[in-house]
Amino acid sequence: MADGPKAAVSQTIQEIPQAVIKPVTDQVGQAVEQGLNSIMGTAPKPLDPADQAKKEQENQVKIANIKNYLENLSALDRASRAKAQQEKEQAEQVKAQETHQKKQKVEFEEQKKSESIAVQQAKVKTEAKAGQGAGG
Repeated sequence: MADGPKAAVSQTIQEIPQAVIKPVTDQVGQAVEQGLNSIMGTAPKPLDPADQAKKEQENQVKIANIKNYLENLSALDRASRAKAQQEKEQAEQVKAQETHQKKQKVEFEEQKKSESIAVQQAKVKTEAKAGQGAGG
């Protein structure tokens, strides 16, 4: 089960160039081109409707890829946080159980000690009574 999140993270990391870096570099390239065109005084060629529709479709695919990437990343984050919380709770339970066992052991030892003292006191009283009867 530990391989699941790791594999998903690895796959997500491999998808970063497609989903994020390539669109950003495309946009940087477009910005540079627009800057050069404005400096040179040349206007970009207007796109024909078919090219414009194709470009819009490509943009929609890019947006969908980025949204998918972010959703996957968010899901991995939630899963990682849930697992960490579960491990924390388990550790706390183990610690509480160990503390409880130590406390029970101490109580048992104290009870055993007090019973031993009570037995010794009873023995002393019995010997004292036996000594009084024999001496008198």
